[in-house]
Amino acid sequence: ANLDNAKTNLAKTTIFAPLTGRVIKLSAEEGEVVVSGTMNNPASVIGIIADLSEIQAKVDVDETEIVNVELGQTAEIHVDAIPDRVYHGKVAEIGSSGYNRPQQPDVTFFSVEILLTDADEKLKPGMSVRASVRAAAHADALVVPIQSVVERHPLGADGKPDEAKDEIKVVYVITNPCRGARRVGGGGADRFGSLPHAARPRRGGGGVRERHHRERRPKEGREESGGEVTMALIELDDVYKIYDMGAEKVRALNGVSLSIESGEYIAIMGSSGSGKSTLMNLLGCLDTPTEGSYTLNGTAVQTLDDSALAGIRNKEIGFVFQTFNLLPRTDALHNVELPLIYAGLPRAVRKEKAKRALERVGLGERLTHQPNELSGGQRQRVAIARALVNEPSILLADEPTGNLDSATSKEIMDLFDELHQGGNTVILVTHEADIAQHAHRQVNLRDGKIVSDHKTSRAQ
Repeated sequence: ANLDNAKTNLAKTTIFAPLTGRVIKLSAEEGEVVVSGTMNNPASVIGIIADLSEIQAKVDVDETEIVNVELGQTAEIHVDAIPDRVYHGKVAEIGSSGYNRPQQPDVTFFSVEILLTDADEKLKPGMSVRASVRAAAHADALVVPIQSVVERHPLGADGKPDEAKDEIKVVYVITNPCRGARRVGGGGADRFGSLPHAARPRRGGGGVRERHHRERRPKEGREESGGEVTMALIELDDVYKIYDMGAEKVRALNGVSLSIESGEYIAIMGSSGSGKSTLMNLLGCLDTPTEGSYTLNGTAVQTLDDSALAGIRNKEIGFVFQTFNLLPRTDALHNVELPLIYAGLPRAVRKEKAKRALERVGLGERLTHQPNELSGGQRQRVAIARALVNEPSILLADEPTGNLDSATSKEIMDLFDELHQGGNTVILVTHEADIAQHAHRQVNLRDGKIVSDHKTSRAQ
């Protein structure tokens, strides 16, 4: 009788699941006492069983992107724990109300659920994922770096720039093989070409320029101990930038001469209208002087056409912008790879160099994060890594902390300090005195002229 009672009691301990699935959590072990539930006393949770025949990924989409997301759109899902596999799915649900993350209180996010169409046994509920929703597709699209975008007046009926019209952003694409062609594109294939003569913009923005002839003393190299003559990394000699505004001529730069040695840490300061932005554009080879000479690492910049300037920007200059200028749907690693793509490096080399650049700025654990998954300081670090990845001669930063809070600004400036100590030439363009104090040399502009050029306390 006792044996029969024991069998009966044992049978009562067997619990049958209400669905077919996989045990993903077990809260009680064999032999433990569990409590059956009542109205006022909840039951013990023995385990959790999930039906894994259908798995959904829940992702956060920021407010700038949610307008492009629609039900039924296809998506790629990357699981952090399974880096060698890409899953696919479709948008199944879009949240109707937004919310904020504690670490990003100024950004509104919306919840989007994606139904996976090729889930397998490797997937587990709770895994961290990233999703790319295909909102639109464009055939024969051309992706260009921000450095290739220039501002020019539209051409008039005579084929010359019409200065009566506002400047527009332009990208010049090289075609037509001819003398003086330069390599463009990426991958292993070389494509050559040059702008047709009629399509080349006149230096300085077009139109007839008033020429001012001056006697200039030839620049000589500096003689160091031992009699060796060296040239500065940057030499500006009597540089003018003049804009024609109808009957009026605006001198944005008015006879600027400046020499910057390799390895210097310099801040360029000035109020609005002082000419610092124009000087930055010239130093960054985004424009050329109306008069005077600019020599960068031995190259006479003022003699170059647009295609050659683009090559100089890619090779010699790393840009860091106030607004980061990261591709929103591209992870950190691929954002940093962009300059290497335009330089034509193989994929494996690009990936390794981009990874090392991100590790250098402290983002080795954020390679696969997209910009909307990073803080403002982390986004700027990605931008700095992108600027460094081609090992340029100059790191040119335009108001690099303008969009950051004070604590994050200090972190970014500490990073610039480290990069300078590592041998990089750093040029800051800023209007903030505390930011400029990080540099070892400070140049102040007013009305297109340098009014002071001195060492800071950091240089002592």
